[in-house]
Amino acid sequence: MNTKDLKESLHFLSKNMTNKKSIIESYNSFIFDKNRIIVFNDNYSLEVPFDSKIQVRVPAEETLKIISGIQDSEITLKVEENNLQIKGKRVKAAITCFDWDESITETIEAKSKWYGAADNFNQGIKLCLFSTSTDISNAVINSISVGGNIIQSTDNYRVSRFLLKKKMKTFLLPLTSAILLSQLKTEEYCLDENWIHFKNTDGSIMHTRIVEGSFPDTSQLFEIEGPIFHLPEKLHEQIDLVSTLAEGDFVTDKKIKVEIHEGILRCRAENETGWIESDIELDTGESIAFTINPIFFSEVLKLSSTAVTDGEKIVFESENFEHIMTLFGE
Repeated sequence: MNTKDLKESLHFLSKNMTNKKSIIESYNSFIFDKNRIIVFNDNYSLEVPFDSKIQVRVPAEETLKIISGIQDSEITLKVEENNLQIKGKRVKAAITCFDWDESITETIEAKSKWYGAADNFNQGIKLCLFSTSTDISNAVINSISVGGNIIQSTDNYRVSRFLLKKKMKTFLLPLTSAILLSQLKTEEYCLDENWIHFKNTDGSIMHTRIVEGSFPDTSQLFEIEGPIFHLPEKLHEQIDLVSTLAEGDFVTDKKIKVEIHEGILRCRAENETGWIESDIELDTGESIAFTINPIFFSEVLKLSSTAVTDGEKIVFESENFEHIMTLFGE
């Protein structure tokens, strides 16, 4: 088999399942299942097509290091006496296999009908990540809600709602799974009783458990009245600058403080390394303050540069996305 193709498949799985910039959980094995390679943990799984013709489960870290270091253009993989035998022109290796677990492949087997996903489904998931609660004790709001033509999320301080181009089935997608899915481009999905499956344009298939429960009705929260103000075009540059020192362990946790007062918009960030703030003029007499994820704020500004506030909340709106957050005092 082609060594480069195998390397690319293993690195794709490893990169997406061990993203150090997020809160994605880890995995410990590669599962070669004849015409596919799978990585799996208790909550979700990712697979790519690869014709190995073998059925074996091997330690992920060691296998990835060995395959990555092989320079031979072609290698063979063969299972003998509970070992994965790897053979190239200049390299030979054997890796002790884990016990084969039939329940893994059975668990992620799609059993229901496949449906086409909305073209902007993954964009909506990505935008709603930042308002999703990280409180794992509340599984419902630690998830993103998909139902009809709406994707939505909340942490009880913020709410995001995204309008899909077509209706989809109703389900709650756990935050950790949503982070992984936001990096992919989904074509089809299959909703089973406890799992949902996503076929993606790169040939990969993602499988994830779904959350049971009912997502709260957030529609009335967006019905606020107040002055509209326009954010300056160069605000992107400010956000990029101050986000260098934004506090937060993961991408979704990072935050900056935004203050608007006497016609000045100030962005400020600080962490254990230091602090930074940057000012820009703004044509408004409003005085408000809020914290926001800098990456998310940049994404919002790509969709809309206007906002509405009633003094207690602020709403950013575009044609297919709206985001509301609670303001705090100065």
